[in-house]
Amino acid sequence: MIFRYLWLYIIVLKSFLVYIFDIFSAVTMLTTKNWSNEIFKQCQDIKGCVFIPFTTGKWLFVSCILVSFLLASHLHSLLDNIRLLRITACI
Repeated sequence: MIFRYLWLYIIVLKSFLVYIFDIFSAVTMLTTKNWSNEIFKQCQDIKGCVFIPFTTGKWLFVSCILVSFLLASHLHSLLDNIRLLRITACI
């Protein structure tokens, strides 16, 4: 029986780990003051390269993570409603 749901368990574990790493990345970006990547530092001097200041980039990134959590909670509430509808339909 457990092997039938193995793929589901793997997907749920992957989703959980992605959210954990997103939280880690958001906290890391909020506690640092500059990009650690040399590409972003060189982009200021190259013509045609779009440079995003760190203060803008970190809040953009953190807001995207927050929106993903909001979407996940909305999906969870939708799935709860579907589950409740199926239970009441069986009664």
